[in-house]
Amino acid sequence: MNRDDDAEPYNNKVRHHIEPTGPSVHERTRPLPPNRYQKVKQEFWPMQEMGNYRPSKSAWASPLRAVAKKNGDIGPCGDYRPNQKQAPTEASLSWLDK
Repeated sequence: MNRDDDAEPYNNKVRHHIEPTGPSVHERTRPLPPNRYQKVKQEFWPMQEMGNYRPSKSAWASPLRAVAKKNGDIGPCGDYRPNQKQAPTEASLSWLDK
């Protein structure tokens, strides 16, 4: 997640849209341990200030999970499997189940 201070801002002109096939999925938030919360705040606040993301009031939500890396950095991740169940599958992958 570390970026060079002189790096170009992210391009926010790309949009991605998926038509869901079912009701929205909203998972409850889970508290982060205090030491991870501070690191996450330090990483994400500058990105919000640059306009890379904004707080959402969407009916769709997945909690942030912050994983500690070996070097002490924080790796953000999320479990989006419940959300993916509501998205259409463009190509059948039924052969994987065999």
